[in-house]
Amino acid sequence: MTWVVWVLAAVVIAVAGFGAVAVPRWRERDERRRVAWSAARAAID
Repeated sequence: MTWVVWVLAAVVIAVAGFGAVAVPRWRERDERRRVAWSAARAAID
């Protein structure tokens, strides 16, 4: 039974680590995309 707790804890830690790394990258990518579209629109005008 204790191995179930260890497995669940490992999964929680892995998901938290993935989120801590992935979320800032996703935000940065989204911001770069918005800046690029803004620059493209400004160039058209």
